[in-house]
Amino acid sequence: MSKNNIFKENFQRYIDGFYSKNELESILKQIKNYCTDEDIDQLTEQLWSNLGDETLANRFEKATCEKEAWKLLAKSKRVKRMEKVRRFIYYSLSTAALVFLMIKGFGYYEERVEKRTPIITVTTDYGEHKTIILPDNTELAINSCTTVKYPEQFVGNNRIVELTGEGCFKVTHNPEKPFIVKMENMSITVLGTIFNVKSHPYDQTDLVEVKEGKVQVDLPEAMMRISSGEHVIINKISDSYSKEKDIMEKFAIWRTGGIRFNSTPIQDVAKELERIYHCKVIFSGNKPYDNLITGIHERATLKDVLNSIEYVTGI
Repeated sequence: MSKNNIFKENFQRYIDGFYSKNELESILKQIKNYCTDEDIDQLTEQLWSNLGDETLANRFEKATCEKEAWKLLAKSKRVKRMEKVRRFIYYSLSTAALVFLMIKGFGYYEERVEKRTPIITVTTDYGEHKTIILPDNTELAINSCTTVKYPEQFVGNNRIVELTGEGCFKVTHNPEKPFIVKMENMSITVLGTIFNVKSHPYDQTDLVEVKEGKVQVDLPEAMMRISSGEHVIINKISDSYSKEKDIMEKFAIWRTGGIRFNSTPIQDVAKELERIYHCKVIFSGNKPYDNLITGIHERATLKDVLNSIEYVTGI
């Protein structure tokens, strides 16, 4: 490649804002030593033409890089020959700057409003349920020992709620503003649907079940979509998950006073009983308890549940 072609390539990188300090110094040196007046004219004409095809936002984004570059370029003997490009950039970007700043200003205003919007925190105690109507009329029921945080009003492009524990959402449909539930190990994105999510920090497993519509579950290393009638169990210890059709047909049974276990580790079963019945479950002996419990109990007493576990496990 000729020196002139190398210069043209480097010059375009410089115009596009993709350059390091060393590269810029090299370009300035080439301008002084290799480039003719005709080369400068040709390159500036190309720049003039190319800028006319760009969007306002892209043109404005380049302005920051170009402003600094022009200061360094001013040391060159050829700077006067490139003056018409500088003038063109200045005037062509004036409208872009105005539009871009208006857009950014509105986004900045939204961000400020979002930061100043009061956050509401709702918690439940042992054996307690609560139903909340969120600012967009989404209905949220939360189970025992659960905390939910949400803004007094949803501002910006998303409706974001933070949840620790278990909640059943009936989300108001709004395709322009996705509804996002953030938890410790995952987040769920929906537009409008009915789903239940359970994610306690010290449990081995998380649960997401969908009654209507679809949800997208984002995990640290994976993403999955769950449709109506499906549920997924996420094992946080082994980083595995099991997705299947809900053949038991008992969606969010806790809302009617029931308990449902689906291949649930017995340690999680114990924590669930503690949250529901406000008790303390202790495993005696030094042997590991790795039983998986499956079953449904509707309005059962603690004694009934413990007797059932003893029957199927011998514990």
